[in-house]
Amino acid sequence: MLLRQRGEDMRTSVEGAQRISYCLKRRPIITSLMHAEELPAVLATESNIVFILKTDIFMIESIVEQISEAGKLSFVHFDLIEGIGKDKTGVRYLAEKAGIDGIVTTKNTAIVGRQKNWAC
Repeated sequence: MLLRQRGEDMRTSVEGAQRISYCLKRRPIITSLMHAEELPAVLATESNIVFILKTDIFMIESIVEQISEAGKLSFVHFDLIEGIGKDKTGVRYLAEKAGIDGIVTTKNTAIVGRQKNWAC
């Protein structure tokens, strides 16, 4: 839908920073999700990127899956996710199991020097 152009899924044809740049150039808007019940409204926006500001380990996978199915990129505020350790293992879980596209954080100790291979 939003990340598609001429029938092409931009999630698989454009990688990494190029994908983020593409999304922001097309629509320079980032929506944020504070509560899970706001998700339908967030998915209905024209934004290509969603910042998940607050959720927990039980909800994150479902939220990320719905965002991905809507053709949007998901970034999680690492410091505000409940139930996930604020360490390298927590980052790995979010990337490999939850399938996020990236993280937002005010504390870089868990991500400094970490090469990311986001599972999207």
